[in-house]
Amino acid sequence: MSTPTEPNSAGAIDVAAWRERIRSDTLSNYHFVMGRSFRRLGDTEQAIQAFRRAIDANPEHALAYGLLADCLRAARRPEADDIHCTALSLEPRYAAAAAAIDLADQASHLQHRDPGSALALLERAYALDPAGDARSIVVDVLLQMADPLTHSDPATALLTLEKGALMFPDNPGILAQLGRAYDVTERWDEAIHCFEASLRIAPGQMSLLFRLATTLNEACRFEETITIDRHVPTPPPPEIASLHLYQAMALIGLNRGGEAVRLLQSSPSQSTSALATLGLAHLAAGEIDQAEDTLTRAMKIEAQHPAILGWLGLTQQRRGHFEQALDLHNRAIKAAPSLIMSRFDRALTLEAMNRRTEALEEHRHVLSHVRRGLEYYIRTRPWAAAGTLRTYQDLGLALMR
Repeated sequence: MSTPTEPNSAGAIDVAAWRERIRSDTLSNYHFVMGRSFRRLGDTEQAIQAFRRAIDANPEHALAYGLLADCLRAARRPEADDIHCTALSLEPRYAAAAAAIDLADQASHLQHRDPGSALALLERAYALDPAGDARSIVVDVLLQMADPLTHSDPATALLTLEKGALMFPDNPGILAQLGRAYDVTERWDEAIHCFEASLRIAPGQMSLLFRLATTLNEACRFEETITIDRHVPTPPPPEIASLHLYQAMALIGLNRGGEAVRLLQSSPSQSTSALATLGLAHLAAGEIDQAEDTLTRAMKIEAQHPAILGWLGLTQQRRGHFEQALDLHNRAIKAAPSLIMSRFDRALTLEAMNRRTEALEEHRHVLSHVRRGLEYYIRTRPWAAAGTLRTYQDLGLALMR
């Protein structure tokens, strides 16, 4: 007899049976997770009921039988031994898996208060059941731990995820999250390596592809951004226009503004991000009128969009309308005070106005927040790149890697 995902004697997959199997597995795992939660909280009766529901949904769920037997023993129920035997008949190593799950649950409880102890528990859990049912639970807890730590405590996040990658070198979720942790610490080469490895294992992750494109651009690896669709040869049509935004920024960084304009016009979009990027592309191509028209249209859609305000300011600066440019930069900074790009663009206008002291103060502010990413800002304003690079060299800073 074939399983639901194998062809039957007629050579066809039983789609109805396949869907039913997915439904029952999902329902069973939901009750199994609930049972573990009740058990961790000490509510044995609720845990027993949840594990029984998990078994009703999937009578082959060995771990549900095993943890049910443990709960029944705790409640001094006579059927505990029979349930335990059923668990062993389904999975002889269930005891190791159950012990590993217990450790993973303890780690989950400790993850926010004591990440180091939680990680040690997860390593023990993995050692107990490296290839069994506990794997996915250990991965889930690792990712739950690492996600908030990536921004609040990047060093601990990196330690957690690097150990996770040693345990699960082929898990796309672990690799992707490790890449994000490297990205936050501006270790872009390592981040790119992790993102690409994750995409090789699970190619359909469009959000990760966009994150890879962002990181490639920040690292000024523009040629790789331009060919990034090699990771997803047939991206979904709605995502093509989004992908073109990253590729257009790469072309701008290579001082190929005209190509960026043509690329964006090949998949026209009226979103504010698309219009803003098209405006910058026109600006990079020296097409000042088209840049102003495009950015003005974008501002009618979203009047306080900081990139639109800042890039419209650069357009006015290139026309020699310095006061209007400075007003737009100030509005961009007010709309998003933490967006360093707006301060960088304001510095360019202050330089054009020959307000050198103020420009240097802005550049110092930029440098206090951004180091490696500075090259990206410079190269995506190609008309000002040479002068801006000299400014930073005058500050005694080595910019290029």
